[in-house]
Amino acid sequence: MSGCYSKKSSPENQIIKCGILKEPQSLDPQVICDYSSRVIIENLFEGLLKVGENGEILPGVAYSFENNENFTEFIFHLRKDVFWSNKEKDPVLAKDFVFAIKRALKKETNAPYAYLLYGIKNALKYRENAIKEEYLGVKALDDYTLRFTLETSNKDFLKIFAEPITMPCNEEFFNRSAGQYGMESSKLLSNGPFRIKNNQDHFCIINLVRNENYKSKNKIIPKGLTFTVIKTKENAFEAIKNKSLDICLTTHNEQADSSGINFLENGKKIYWGIAFNDNNKITSNLNFRKSILSSLNRNYILSSLKESKKFKVLDSILKDKLLPNFKILNKSSDSISFENLYSENASFFLDLFLKETKIKKFSGAAITCLDEEIPRKIVCNIIESLNKNLGCHFNMIPLSKEELISKVNNNEYEIAVVPFLCESEFALDVLRTLKEDISFNKLVKINSKNFDIYLESAYSKDSKEIEKTILEAQNFLLENALFYPLYEEPIYLSVSKNINNLKVYKNSGKIDFTATEKRK
Repeated sequence: MSGCYSKKSSPENQIIKCGILKEPQSLDPQVICDYSSRVIIENLFEGLLKVGENGEILPGVAYSFENNENFTEFIFHLRKDVFWSNKEKDPVLAKDFVFAIKRALKKETNAPYAYLLYGIKNALKYRENAIKEEYLGVKALDDYTLRFTLETSNKDFLKIFAEPITMPCNEEFFNRSAGQYGMESSKLLSNGPFRIKNNQDHFCIINLVRNENYKSKNKIIPKGLTFTVIKTKENAFEAIKNKSLDICLTTHNEQADSSGINFLENGKKIYWGIAFNDNNKITSNLNFRKSILSSLNRNYILSSLKESKKFKVLDSILKDKLLPNFKILNKSSDSISFENLYSENASFFLDLFLKETKIKKFSGAAITCLDEEIPRKIVCNIIESLNKNLGCHFNMIPLSKEELISKVNNNEYEIAVVPFLCESEFALDVLRTLKEDISFNKLVKINSKNFDIYLESAYSKDSKEIEKTILEAQNFLLENALFYPLYEEPIYLSVSKNINNLKVYKNSGKIDFTATEKRK
């Protein structure tokens, strides 16, 4: 009896239960754009290469590669023991990667990360249907050999071969899916350590099981993974305590000592900044917004962050973010001098605002914020600066996070200190999050035709020209006082203490479950 009990409770027979922030719209590697989907995809699929915990390049489906002297050509040699997760155990071939790349580049696919592939020779021309596909710089030399040719020298392009957008796609299976590929569990074929199990409730609950066709040097420990959508951190903590979840994304770790939970940073951040209600006659006025922001002494209003181990000053919206070629954005040019952002003083802008709106006297406004110690201190300092420099009366409205989200989403505010979750490590995606809400809330949504033009322009440029456009877009946000960055806080994985050997890669946010042990 004790032997049977031990076997049932062993890590090899356990399902690891994970909470995710929102329901994935698709599990198609070529079209996903949110972090929840990515975590699942990276355990369903394997690309040509992998990126290790410290950013090192590791073999994936390709056991080796070679490049020419100036890094404009890469040839990959594929393993012959990699198979799709179907009953027929079809091999993963070079043509599966070629089809994936071509499909991702086609406009009709609407792949959010297509711009990562623009470094491939003639990729932009192929996207515009200006060349025949044989001139695209990707070719299967035989079943197990693949060649990529780039537009310009780029050693860092190797890391793109670990991104979901370059993961393989079986053309025959894709065509049989009749437009539903990745939309339902039965319409997905993968090649990674886990495979999808039939799900009844679309993607609110996603069940994965060990892929018996997957070959690896190391044994895959868990029997399977279950991903469940969970909405608030309080629910996450409670779910881990009552063992209905083992792992979940959260933003706070103050309960670590009492809740039986371990906390791991996953490298993702929540950015907090000042936003103005653009549906309000007063706060939608550019000169009013400039009068507010030019009143602020940045060092003073953020002085309370010195007391915090959790929050850090956010010097730039695009700080430490990547360009499509995996180079970090030029640090000398992405830092903004907030003190010199506006050429005139606060009262000058306030006078212009009063003349434009024909308001005889401005009495003040309310600033909505999170009801926690550090955010309250920051807003108190902001109000002190505004009352002093503008001679008006401002007041604070502290709210719970749920109330803050509700008020801002319903435009029931004037000025607010709001968060947005930056799920991507790429600079262009950070800007897109401010416009399109590809994260977990709608708190920051920039409505500006000029900003849209910058984004559209950036998405149509290759890696040589994109940096300038991205920086111009960021400067436009700041110069027009559309979003003013204040501070950042880390996102944690809340993990049950019954979970061991969970690998979390801070450089990419990847969660590797293959060696994870769950002890009952």
